[in-house]
Amino acid sequence: MDNEQIKALRQFTDNDLRKLNGLKKMCSFSELKETDVTGLLKDYNTLCGTDRGLWAIFGKGKGIDNWTCLHVGSSKDIKSELLEIFKLMISEPKEKKKSTTFHKEVYDFWTYMDKTSQKYRSMYNLCKKFVVFEIDIHKYLEGIDTGKYGRVEYAEVKFAYETKALYWNPAPAMNGNKEKEIYKNEFVDPFYSESNMEPCAAAWKHSLPENVWNMG
Repeated sequence: MDNEQIKALRQFTDNDLRKLNGLKKMCSFSELKETDVTGLLKDYNTLCGTDRGLWAIFGKGKGIDNWTCLHVGSSKDIKSELLEIFKLMISEPKEKKKSTTFHKEVYDFWTYMDKTSQKYRSMYNLCKKFVVFEIDIHKYLEGIDTGKYGRVEYAEVKFAYETKALYWNPAPAMNGNKEKEIYKNEFVDPFYSESNMEPCAAAWKHSLPENVWNMG
């Protein structure tokens, strides 16, 4: 990232992170080896239990002075999802031969060259230090009425918006997913184009404390 891109990131000091409501540290790391991955969350007990949970990854270093939110996500099993992400962070593309039904080694292909693998390798190469949190949805959304929207989806969009999570995009609007709708209706002014991402009144109403925004 160039200096202008880094300046556009929303950065948080250690003290700022402590002030974010509902964060529970899951793990932290600076250098990952494949043998380390499974042990990172071995002793962590999730807040969500068997319910859908919410996580966030922050990183810093390599020109990014303070913590910036890299990604936010939710799933029924956040530990398994995060372990897969950690593996993709350190994945190494390798060329392999592909055989077909009747013939051997017909063509070559590269492993770990899909969009998801490249995204998480990019994330790992961007920063030097990482910290991963589970978000306590009950605390994070305390006093907020999410209306017709599910609280996990709403919390994910809200947290991504407030931290300007670098790699986050709302999930595609399929299988009942409402993230795009929540983002558009609750956090983007309908009188502006979506590409401008102008905050609407609802977004400012649920924004972070003033001292977190003004970090100089």
